[in-house]
Amino acid sequence: MLMGEIGQPMVNATVETDHIHLLGISTPFPVGKVNVYLIEDAIPTLVDTPPKGAVYMNELQAALNGKGCSIKDIKRIIITHPHFDHCGAAAEIVRLSEAEVWASRGGARYLEHFDDEFSKEFQYYMEIFRQAGAPGNPRTYLEHLYNWARAYGCTVPVSRLLEDGDEMNLPAASSREVHYLVVCTG
Repeated sequence: MLMGEIGQPMVNATVETDHIHLLGISTPFPVGKVNVYLIEDAIPTLVDTPPKGAVYMNELQAALNGKGCSIKDIKRIIITHPHFDHCGAAAEIVRLSEAEVWASRGGARYLEHFDDEFSKEFQYYMEIFRQAGAPGNPRTYLEHLYNWARAYGCTVPVSRLLEDGDEMNLPAASSREVHYLVVCTG
């Protein structure tokens, strides 16, 4: 598994080297900060993004500034998995920097068809609530939750599909560091 598939267990990885920098960015979610990594290279790369929103973009810009970089410098984004706290700002970063987006096939489907995939998720959870015999009207609760969460996601085109066994040429980082970083965070 190069890039995590939806539903894979998460590991709290904190890889940092001279060229890989952890940028902890706030989220509106109970998980707290998201680990966004900057890989300083000939092609400056982010591994994951914060959620969509000005407050998170400003925090990302400040963190990048601390590393002598800017959002406009980013030329590649590797999305480990399509949770809002790992990909929500991708479209805005692409708009500002013309970065490429790399993701797994499952991640790409979600990123490129956000509204459809998000609606399928809503229907999936509605069915779980129905089968479980949830009291009251779970639809009202889920609609409120999904309308709130939808604001933090985005649709973005994926430039490169990553498959099992793919190798990424990132000269500033060893393949072992990148493999650990991508597999452990995704």
